[in-house]
Amino acid sequence: MNIKQMLFFNAILCTLFSAAMAFTMVVINVGFVSGFFGIWLKSFGVGVCVSLPVAFIVVPPLQKLTKKWIK
Repeated sequence: MNIKQMLFFNAILCTLFSAAMAFTMVVINVGFVSGFFGIWLKSFGVGVCVSLPVAFIVVPPLQKLTKKWIK
């Protein structure tokens, strides 16, 4: 996988996971209340802002480590 593919893959994966996690946590913590979409959108934005840098820092070393362990 080249660098562009890896960056694009990480961005899509982080976005999808952040959307799912934000939805789940807002439903659990707040429920389906008035203004649910705004609350979810804020939570989703925070999730993406946290997950993207973490993925770009953590995923490449983990991929190398996995390749060493599993040959």
